[in-house]
Amino acid sequence: MTGFTGGGYGGCQVQFGVWVLGAEGNFLAINKEGQAFYVNGPSTAFLPLANGGSSIVPAGAYWSAKERWVATARAKLGYAIDKWLFSVSGGAAWMKIDTVESVTTFSFPAPGSSSPLVASNLQSDVRVGWTVGGAVEYALPYNWSIRTEYLYVQIPSYTTLTPGDYPSAVRLPNNISAGRLSNHILLSGLSYKFF
Repeated sequence: MTGFTGGGYGGCQVQFGVWVLGAEGNFLAINKEGQAFYVNGPSTAFLPLANGGSSIVPAGAYWSAKERWVATARAKLGYAIDKWLFSVSGGAAWMKIDTVESVTTFSFPAPGSSSPLVASNLQSDVRVGWTVGGAVEYALPYNWSIRTEYLYVQIPSYTTLTPGDYPSAVRLPNNISAGRLSNHILLSGLSYKFF
């Protein structure tokens, strides 16, 4: 998955000589999506129907995961040289993920059930993971500073599309195991120091 992210951050820090200790958090809106398609197409039996027979998966079946936002809370350790600050950070991460599965049409071999049907399922979750990163910051006049930061965010594997309400003739797959999500995030930011 690839995409654009933007947001804001804040925190506090204390300097002891050349060492800087702090805590900070950020909230980022994300626009990332990845998709998977059913590669075997219409030759593969899908699931039994509630009224008997079986459904056949057409080539239009797909699954997707969309990252909506990510938030972090991190401890920070820095080293100051003149107007430069080099730091590392690490802590917890939270991410909102929308999972979608959809089949554009079904074919019903059962007698009297030949009409195509569109079916889809959506589940929205906030998942918890962890993050580490590093930043370089430069102090500007009037309490302003600029920085560039790299964050690695990982959301462990999880189960999604847990059972829900389905039409009587349709039952999409559920309890699907999703692999871990690994995000490499590069940020540039502008900061203001209040005191």
